[in-house]
Amino acid sequence: MRNFVIGAFALAVLAVSVLALGAAAINAARAQEQVQAQAQDQIQAQDQVTAPPTQRGTEPEPVETGDSLDSALPRYFSLRNELTYVRVAPDLSRPVLFVYARARYPVLALLQYENWYRIRDFQGDEGWVRAANLSRRRTAIVQVEDTLLFSEPGFTAQKRARLVYGVVVRPLNCEPHWCKVRLIAEGHEGLPDDAPLEGWLPREVLWGLHPGENVARSRVLSPN
Repeated sequence: MRNFVIGAFALAVLAVSVLALGAAAINAARAQEQVQAQAQDQIQAQDQVTAPPTQRGTEPEPVETGDSLDSALPRYFSLRNELTYVRVAPDLSRPVLFVYARARYPVLALLQYENWYRIRDFQGDEGWVRAANLSRRRTAIVQVEDTLLFSEPGFTAQKRARLVYGVVVRPLNCEPHWCKVRLIAEGHEGLPDDAPLEGWLPREVLWGLHPGENVARSRVLSPN
């Protein structure tokens, strides 16, 4: 009888211990859920602040800051650095969409959000970059394959080179239908190595110019 009482007491103690452990596990799980919920709320709050207007349905108001390049948008710029990371939203913690691996690549700034710009390239790809990655030095890109570079404006002028699709040039002077350019990237045939890489291109083959713009008179050709 005594052994039975002791055994029953031990079982009762064990049952209480199991219940206590179960309650502790439940409380710990609830605490973890609360922590996760708070973290999710913080992420959502951050998204509401930093998400681009295309994700939120409203456009951010332009903010004038020390990093502002210009208040008049859309406007063309070029990339300042050899590597430029383009993100899904104007925040360094947001994922990278793609990377540009060339400097002086022309882009069109569409929107400004604090010290960030939403840009688009000549192929239609868009994303957000910091203002420090952009330069006022203007460039353009050849968007037609096998484009001829002429010595003078006109199709009867001497042919100087044949340019490939995607070669980057710097506009020097633009007339209504022609632009004098200097090549700043490889992608040409027909010129000796020591020849100056300058010539005239039909304006219509270039991406990176506003309609009717004469870059020779524009201050955006400043060094920086």
